[in-house]
Amino acid sequence: MAKEVKLSDRVHGADTKASSKMLNIDESEIIDFSSNVNIFTSQIDFQAIFSNITTTLNKYPDINYEELRNTLSNIYNVKSSNIIPGNGATELIYLIMKLPQIEKIGIFHPTFCEYERAAKISGKNPVDLSFDLLKQENEALLQNAIEDLDMVVICNPNNPTGEIKNLSKLIDIANKNSTLVFVDETFIDFTDNKEYSMLGQINNYNNVIILKAITKFYAMPGARLGYIFTSNEKLIDMLWQYKEPWTINVFAEQLVKHLQTEIITSKTHYYYKDEIKRLISIYEDMNVKTKQSVTNYLLLRLPTGFSGTAIKAVLLKNYKLLIRTCTDFRGLDDTYIRIAIKDSKSNTLLANAIRQILCMEVI
Repeated sequence: MAKEVKLSDRVHGADTKASSKMLNIDESEIIDFSSNVNIFTSQIDFQAIFSNITTTLNKYPDINYEELRNTLSNIYNVKSSNIIPGNGATELIYLIMKLPQIEKIGIFHPTFCEYERAAKISGKNPVDLSFDLLKQENEALLQNAIEDLDMVVICNPNNPTGEIKNLSKLIDIANKNSTLVFVDETFIDFTDNKEYSMLGQINNYNNVIILKAITKFYAMPGARLGYIFTSNEKLIDMLWQYKEPWTINVFAEQLVKHLQTEIITSKTHYYYKDEIKRLISIYEDMNVKTKQSVTNYLLLRLPTGFSGTAIKAVLLKNYKLLIRTCTDFRGLDDTYIRIAIKDSKSNTLLANAIRQILCMEVI
């Protein structure tokens, strides 16, 4: 039986609309550091896309998304039969949780809240796992932790920490136990360490499911397009049976053909690596602890006595800057905040604002 989950349990960033309404200002006046999407985008000829789809708007999309899957197959060098697209990554997270053969699901925390929420809604039993289990010296502990699990879920690189892990040992152990491994690689294109991606190895394992989307790297959360990859044909067949029809519109289908991957990748890798290094140095000078991130965001731990909720309120009210608190991430408390990396000028503006707030005795 599905478990009751309150809508209030769901907390996400990017809520500039509510923030601007609260301040009675225009939404464009807020600089949003709570949404971790890429600052680099494709220069897409939207007029060409609209011209192509105007003749198809009076028809249902292909229920099997054959053309879209062929496009994704060419981009990622994966057989089209091993791909299921969806209305953003979130639809596919909820789809996977419907699988009847999975009951006990291990989730590595702290991480994206929708994994646990989707599991509970589908009546599954989520189990907390620590990232410390992935340390080499903890192999025996990892084996014991997952031996009775039907599936483990891991975000790699992880949201909100920005860290990336080598998953070879986890997947080998899970494979011996016939445990599924669901890897969310939504942020992996931000790093040039492609050896960490499991996408090139899915043909070697039939227990691995990989999730990707255009939301973060391509900065198109409004388009709602994600996709999962697995070489497990029985799993693919079952997921198609549980998938709702026509969840992807014709615009999103055509959009993926116009993504300028090489251009965005080059700009992204060049910029974020240096900018994160610069910002880590700035924040550590303030006695703000950071994680080494390979993504486009940083997890910050504030000095003793400071509250993320309070700092968020002051940043929004006095500086019109919106950040992400982390109290909804399991294992994190109100001493943590997450900030997206934007252009260098905006990043410095935020850092200076936080420095000013930390210098106050009372906030």
